[in-house]
Amino acid sequence: MLPKKLSKEKRKFLSYLKKAGFTVQPRPLQETPDGKKKQKYIDVFMYKEIVELVEEDSYDRAVIVSVDADFIDAVRKLKELEKEFTVWSFKVSLAQALIDEAGEENIQYIDTILEYIALPEN
Repeated sequence: MLPKKLSKEKRKFLSYLKKAGFTVQPRPLQETPDGKKKQKYIDVFMYKEIVELVEEDSYDRAVIVSVDADFIDAVRKLKELEKEFTVWSFKVSLAQALIDEAGEENIQYIDTILEYIALPEN
């Protein structure tokens, strides 16, 4: 289940991914000591999935959807194993360190496709 407070743009993008055949694996919310609900350890989960599956040769191309420099090690592993990959992100929030490690040729911006993504009618 997706968090209810996602922006319209992010909801559209996740809907697009599902329609395009990607498996979206939202993680459960956890309650913090102050009673707030947050998703925790998402980067760790994604990194683990990327590395374990690439080491099993389970895919030809990785698609990382993140703005976070935490994925630099995953990108390094993909490059080391000579796997193709693409990083999708919103332009305004993508970490420069991730751009530098991945290379501009492996970066795609969600902003450039938003006009082509239709939000499903509820």
